[in-house]
Amino acid sequence: MFTFDDEDIQEYSYSGVNDKIQYSDDDCLIIGGSDNPDKGAAIYVGNDFFKGRSCECETFGSSTLSRDVDFTIKCLEVWGFDFI
Repeated sequence: MFTFDDEDIQEYSYSGVNDKIQYSDDDCLIIGGSDNPDKGAAIYVGNDFFKGRSCECETFGSSTLSRDVDFTIKCLEVWGFDFI
């Protein structure tokens, strides 16, 4: 996980606190998580790929990654790696 602006990049590595790295089903894609009800996923993307949410996340020790907790997705980039 990371955030950046014109002058700074903030990186958030796996904290080891829990094993909630990623989850997906027909309703959503989630990266990170928390057992604490006051925290949540680093990134949550709904099944329409239009609405998202970012919360303080224990998995990566991250703060909210977006300006607002709820946001509209303007562009989504997905990367895959083929390890042969």
